[in-house]
Amino acid sequence: MPDMTCPECGGRLVYDPVTGYYSCTSCGLSATRAQLAALREKKRDAAVRERSRQREYLDWWVSSKKR
Repeated sequence: MPDMTCPECGGRLVYDPVTGYYSCTSCGLSATRAQLAALREKKRDAAVRERSRQREYLDWWVSSKKR
């Protein structure tokens, strides 16, 4: 797994081969590889939506100043 940081807090993830789970040493998150991928995807999508919302607001604000 290339990204060994926790998607919730950025802490270090440690793999437990007995359980098959990755655990965060900072916040205690415990998840499988697939669950971690889903969490990262969800956070990435939320960040894209937020940037889009900010861009729309900025475009609105700039256009309102031109009037």
